[in-house]
Amino acid sequence: MTSGAGGRRRRLPLLLALTLALAALLLLLGRALSTPEEFDPPGAAQLVPEQVEQSARFERNLAAELTRVREDEAPWGVRIREDSLNDWLWFRLPDWIAHLEGEGAPGTKSMLQARITPESIRLSTDRLVVSLRPRVEDGTLVLVPASGTRIGRLPVPTALFRGFVDSIDLDGLLERLPASEGPAPEAAGAVRLGATFPLGDGRAVELLEVQLQSSEAVLVFRTVRDGAAGEIRD
Repeated sequence: MTSGAGGRRRRLPLLLALTLALAALLLLLGRALSTPEEFDPPGAAQLVPEQVEQSARFERNLAAELTRVREDEAPWGVRIREDSLNDWLWFRLPDWIAHLEGEGAPGTKSMLQARITPESIRLSTDRLVVSLRPRVEDGTLVLVPASGTRIGRLPVPTALFRGFVDSIDLDGLLERLPASEGPAPEAAGAVRLGATFPLGDGRAVELLEVQLQSSEAVLVFRTVRDGAAGEIRD
C-alpha cells in the first residue's frame, strides 16, 4: 500500500505539469487565432459610399502630386493620413490586385489595414500584424522589422521576425520593383526596396525621407530629370 501511494504521489506533480503545459498551449493557440486589435474593418454601411469616394480622391491626389511638373528639383512632401490610407487599402487595393492579375473585377475585399505611429507602420490582417520602421539610405527604402509584430494577439519577438525575413529570398518577390543599388543595410533582416520611380516621360521621382507621426506619415520626394531623356515634356 505504501509503495502504491508513493507512486501516485510521484505522478501527481507530473500530471499537474502536463495540465499546466496543456493549458498554456491552449492559451497561446487561442491568442494566435484571435483577431488582432489593430484590425478594424470599415464601420456602418451608411459610411461606405463616403469612404469609397475618399479612397478614390486619395489616389487621384497622390497621382497628381507624383506626376506634377515642377520648376526645379527642390524637395516636396506629401502628407498621408492613416484613415485615408486605410480607405484606399480597403476599397481601392482590390481593384489594383484584380488589374495586375488580369481579372475583370475584384474578387474579394481587401483584408489589409495600416496603423501609423512615430515608431513604426503596422500592417494588419485579421490574423497577422507586421510592424516595420521605414527609412531611406543611399537611395534605397529600407524596412526594418520593429516591435509590435504579432500572430493574432500573440507577440512575435523582433529578433525572430528579423530571422524570418532573412530566410526569405526576396529576389523573385521584388523583381518587378525598381532595382536599388548601394551598401547592405546595417540592420539584419531589413527589406530593401527601390526609392526611385520613373514617370515614363523623362522624369523620375526620388523618395528622400519618411517621417512618421501619430496617425500620419510625411513622404519627402524630389522630381528629377533623367539625364538621358533631356528636357521635361509636359
